[in-house]
Amino acid sequence: MIDISHIREWIYRKKLLKPVELPAFVVSVGNISLGGTGKSAFVMLLAEWASTRGISTVVLSRGYKRKTNGLRILGPGDKLPDAAEIGDEPWMIKHRVPGISLLVHADRARKALRHFQELGSPRLVLLDDAFQHWRCARDLDVLMIDATESLEQKTLPFGRLRETVLAARRADLIVITRANAVSAERLGHIEKRLREAALPRVQPVWKRHSHSMPKIIAGDYVGSGFLDARTGAPIEPDRNREYVLVSGIAKPDHLRSVVKHAGLHVVEELYFPDHHRLSEADVRQIRKVLGNLRNGALLITEKDWGRWRELFTGEVNGFVMCVRFVFLKDGPRELELFLAEVAKGAGCSTLP
Repeated sequence: MIDISHIREWIYRKKLLKPVELPAFVVSVGNISLGGTGKSAFVMLLAEWASTRGISTVVLSRGYKRKTNGLRILGPGDKLPDAAEIGDEPWMIKHRVPGISLLVHADRARKALRHFQELGSPRLVLLDDAFQHWRCARDLDVLMIDATESLEQKTLPFGRLRETVLAARRADLIVITRANAVSAERLGHIEKRLREAALPRVQPVWKRHSHSMPKIIAGDYVGSGFLDARTGAPIEPDRNREYVLVSGIAKPDHLRSVVKHAGLHVVEELYFPDHHRLSEADVRQIRKVLGNLRNGALLITEKDWGRWRELFTGEVNGFVMCVRFVFLKDGPRELELFLAEVAKGAGCSTLP
């Protein structure tokens, strides 16, 4: 099985390409499989944590599936543009944590270096979806693993893996998501396989630090509250109401269980591809389904909200469901140790 990452790594080791060095502590968050592992949700977790501790932070994103090109920089408190201009995931992160800076560009590392002072000379840089973005040197790598994905499947284009499981050798923290969707036996097997794959450790030229073994934690998503889709204000939805669940995310199956756990009565579900932008026909379909209900309302994810806010005009009512991570077993303690390392690297004396 050919792994293109081996070729790219050889190019960097031969110094045919050199990583960009940013004058800050850099943490990347990414995965080895296609979409839906919770990368952006974990970036939000890190950004919120850093914001509460006064650590100046910037998130660098390529702005996947945005409609525009060119550089976009948003400072703390800057007004959010339409999600089409920066991408739905950067939009979601910046909306959730307005106190951070955000840079969106295909060549994010070089642009960040060139505009570092404009970004406020942050002490912490978070790279969203960057486990394979070796153009930017980093201090720590977070690898997100979906418990429902096979670690033994083939790499692209014959499977859903960007790299084989041996990429765990570069990770400093491995987060297994959707852990509650598999049995305890299956989860234990995944953890064992990742520990095996993480050895021997490697020191790529784009990593500034090495660790003996990665921390491995498991967790899942839970609902963390709701927003009014028209105003963005926190709101408590009526649990006696009928809801139409509409989603355009990579893996909507898990969303059902989160909604069910929240106690909302969903009578209809409409799913679109990941990052989908609604056509006029889509909007008509959604309005028709909603119109068949006497006291219905739409229910969407925080990520979809950035792209679909035009739905919530006129008489259409809707709620945005926000999620957060919860970690199993000793996960909270292991995460605390990881965050303490990030705080130290970013020059923050206040530990979690």
